[in-house]
Amino acid sequence: MTSFVIGRVALALLLMIGFYLLALSIAFALLWIPYAEFVFAEHITPKLAIICILGGLTILWSVLPRWDRFRAPGPLLTREIVQGTGTRRWCDQASHARRSLLGAGC
Repeated sequence: MTSFVIGRVALALLLMIGFYLLALSIAFALLWIPYAEFVFAEHITPKLAIICILGGLTILWSVLPRWDRFRAPGPLLTREIVQGTGTRRWCDQASHARRSLLGAGC
């Protein structure tokens, strides 16, 4: 069982590394085309340069990881709401982390 899990983890890591290598190599190739045209052909085709630069920068921007902020779902339980429902004990146990981190809770 553990070798199966290790194999799946290794496959997931290889696929992730392969995705980033492919994306970065395509972006590098697109950004290299206008440079190579300027250096070797000594002129630039404006339409080709704009398309390649925009495409390469778009791929680089798309590969960057995003920082998603977690928003707690549902309404925040307050002491007044909880007292009438009989879930006081559950609220004390479930919101321990919230009280300790944020100074808030039931």
